[in-house]
Amino acid sequence: MKALILAAGRGRRLQNLTAEKPKPSIKVCGVPILLRNFLILKKLGFDVAVVAGYKSEIIKELLKGEEVEFVHNDNIDRGNAYSVLCAEKILKNENVFVVLMGDHIFSEEFLTAVRDLALSEKSSAAAHSPRMTAIVCDSDAALDIEEATKIRTEDGSVADIGKNIPDWTYIDTGAFICTPHVFNILERAFSKKEKVEWSEIVREARMKTHKINAFWADIDTVEDLKNAENEILKSLVKLEDGIISKYLNRKISLRISKWLCSYDISPNVITSISFILSIISAFFFMSHAFIPYSYAIGGIIAQISSVIDGVDGEIARLKMRTTGFGGFYDSVLDRYADVFILSSILFAASYHFTHHLSHHEMLINISLFIAALTGASLVSYTASKFGEIYRDKIEKHEGIFRFIPAKRDERIFIIFVCAIFAEFNT
Repeated sequence: MKALILAAGRGRRLQNLTAEKPKPSIKVCGVPILLRNFLILKKLGFDVAVVAGYKSEIIKELLKGEEVEFVHNDNIDRGNAYSVLCAEKILKNENVFVVLMGDHIFSEEFLTAVRDLALSEKSSAAAHSPRMTAIVCDSDAALDIEEATKIRTEDGSVADIGKNIPDWTYIDTGAFICTPHVFNILERAFSKKEKVEWSEIVREARMKTHKINAFWADIDTVEDLKNAENEILKSLVKLEDGIISKYLNRKISLRISKWLCSYDISPNVITSISFILSIISAFFFMSHAFIPYSYAIGGIIAQISSVIDGVDGEIARLKMRTTGFGGFYDSVLDRYADVFILSSILFAASYHFTHHLSHHEMLINISLFIAALTGASLVSYTASKFGEIYRDKIEKHEGIFRFIPAKRDERIFIIFVCAIFAEFNT
């Protein structure tokens, strides 16, 4: 399945940002718009072609080393429909292909839905000639309705498209499923006039509409840029987040990630920093005899390490740098961090209460330590094995058990709170 990204335009409405570079190269959360869409498309199995025109050398540099086919638009003043016509040679033998606006951001969920629809159309192409489709969505609070391109439908097909049409039905998302028949429409249109916009082709083709309400964004203004970044950041909240992560840690870590995503920092480096903080926390728990307020300091550092532990994954997803090794590395260091922190607490308790505890009480302490350490490891292991066997997230089936504070963010927060109380009760 081929996808064509139209990235030839100037982006006049963002002249303060596009004077020196094309709009698809603008970074959103540290990643250029074009590169973000390209990486998701490749992940979903698309063969990607990009139409470049304005400052095409920058577009090509963005995707240097990637498996991509470039098409050159030699006259960008002829309208964005001309960019599609320029790609006729590489698309005319495709039964079905996808066309995307290069200045739009599309989520993986959105593009997955587009791919599935396109594959469905392709599989039915042998039985009948598939109609082209404009992907639309309902109006949304996150959209600037005044600036959005609207579509009015009649009998499920596009009757009109534009920014100022009355009685509109849907919002145009900038994604389309096309067939080679579109080139016949393009040739007829350009035989009549020099400049043709893609919206005219959508109207002329009487494309049918298909609604997808997953996240996407058209970047026309600085405000659009900020809104898109906020939406992408919100999407980083995970189903498996515990109560503490959801209501406390994420609110802090997302701010850190938003700041860090502008820098070239590896998620694995952040994982290592979180682990080092855990070791420092363990050191302070064991140093109460000669460092004042070491329990409180250890608890605070443990909680900071828990917050930072969320940043590595956020940066990896923000910057499209998720890897199998990164997930493995994070999971292994988390387990070692748990061992260090819990062992240091046992050591501190044993040292502090050596002269006050009986052998029976010491045995209870050691048993509780073993139970805590085993539980800390088994929560993660159980979730991992459930996902491996059932191909589903265990969090969807937790029920009332979700209120048991057993996840790592919750365990570390309990240690943090108890460390503060212990400081003022010793």
